[in-house]
Amino acid sequence: MNTLFKKAIVFIVCLVLISCSKNVKSDFFSISVNSNDNESLPLSEIAEKIEVIELEITDASLIGRVVDVIDTDDYFIIRETKSIILFDNKGKYIRQIGSVGQGPGEYVSIIDIAVDSKKERIFIYTNESKIICYDFNGIF
Repeated sequence: MNTLFKKAIVFIVCLVLISCSKNVKSDFFSISVNSNDNESLPLSEIAEKIEVIELEITDASLIGRVVDVIDTDDYFIIRETKSIILFDNKGKYIRQIGSVGQGPGEYVSIIDIAVDSKKERIFIYTNESKIICYDFNGIF
């Protein structure tokens, strides 16, 4: 059996196990979106206030095309096509997470990320079909 086939089997098994989990009530607020509906949704219906947080600008913190923004209690995690940048909740640049490459703990391109804010872990799903885990300190 080749390695690609084994990886595919493991990935499918993981998906099946995840899909079998119980529905747990979440504290997250969700908004149902109907793409065929042209009705407007006033911001006042989904938010109590708007707070503008200016992100610190440094050579290392320059942001290109933003794909995702994840807000935890203490951090903002900005995902671009090929990088992840960590800011504190005041907008101060902390660090870049991981690096582009083909070595251990490196990625060529990011497909998606997931964050465990309680354990301070960032999981990166790459286009090489691997999942890489870093802590918020940038340690692989």
